[in-house]
Amino acid sequence: SDFQCPFCQRHVQDTQPALDEEFVDSGEVMWIFKHFPLNIHPQAPAAGAAAECAGDQGKFWEMHDLLFADPQSWSISDPNPVFTDLAGQLELDVDAFNTCLADPATAERVTSDMNDGAPFVQGTPTFIVLFNGEGRIIPGALPLETFSQALQEIIDQTN
Repeated sequence: SDFQCPFCQRHVQDTQPALDEEFVDSGEVMWIFKHFPLNIHPQAPAAGAAAECAGDQGKFWEMHDLLFADPQSWSISDPNPVFTDLAGQLELDVDAFNTCLADPATAERVTSDMNDGAPFVQGTPTFIVLFNGEGRIIPGALPLETFSQALQEIIDQTN
């Protein structure tokens, strides 16, 4: 996914909560987020790093939700002060968060995800459903019903 992608944002806000209720809360599905910042979204890699740094303190998904809630607030030339403010809202250790943001290894984690996805991902969002080494790609911000049906088909095939 890409934190500046409006289709990803739509999925997070409109589709994912219902999928969580239907599949994740029951333990049938687990989300694993992989970064795929597009070139047209210049601050998406930095947002990915902010999410990783929050994740280092156990709050990846909380930062994920804040970043998708208002991407315009941090889609500026220097988003780090906004990321620091968000870290404070999440009651993170802000000094450790800022140290993490400045560490080139954090940016490398985002780049590594992107490199891993490059052979499979044509755009964002893209979902890769894996079970017992088998995979299925679900591209795009699909309507809830379509996405739910695709997941249910995969679950039914594996049972």
